[in-house]
This record gives sequence, C-alpha cells and structure tokens, in this order.
Amino acid sequence: MAEVHREGNPHSSHYPQISEGTFNFILLANAQSTMLIERLISEIPELEIFTIKHLRNGEHIVFQFRFNPQTTLKFSGSNTYANGD
Repeated sequence: MAEVHREGNPHSSHYPQISEGTFNFILLANAQSTMLIERLISEIPELEIFTIKHLRNGEHIVFQFRFNPQTTLKFSGSNTYANGD
C-alpha cells in the first residue's frame, strides 16, 4: 500500500502497530477478508492479525509476519520458500 498522503504509508508514525522487520498483508476489512483469517492462521501459525483504522479509507485487517532470515515457510502447495532461494 503506497499512497501520496503520509497517513497512507503503513510504516509511518500513524500506525505504530506495524513494526519494522515485518511483512504485512493489509486488506480492507469486509466479509471476504475476514474469511481469510482462519485459513491463514492454519497455514502460518506465527501470523499476527489485528486491525488499523486508515484515516481516509476506514478499517483494515493487517496480517503481520515477523521476518526471520532463518525461517522457512512451507505452504500447502508443492513449493517451499526460504530466504535466499
């Protein structure tokens, strides 16, 4: 999410919940995005989920993963993703 207005930048001081060294998937809070919560938690138990209030566009759900270079993520598909691969 990149915007011209400072409050649109998720790494600005407007959103202290969004930490450095994290990967963040940010979606408008609605019925479809809330359906993802159960699925993503089952796939990635380390995921933190919280909401932020965007000053212009309302409530958003943040799926935050703290990046660790030694972490290997295994998804239900056939691919494994690791840092540097």
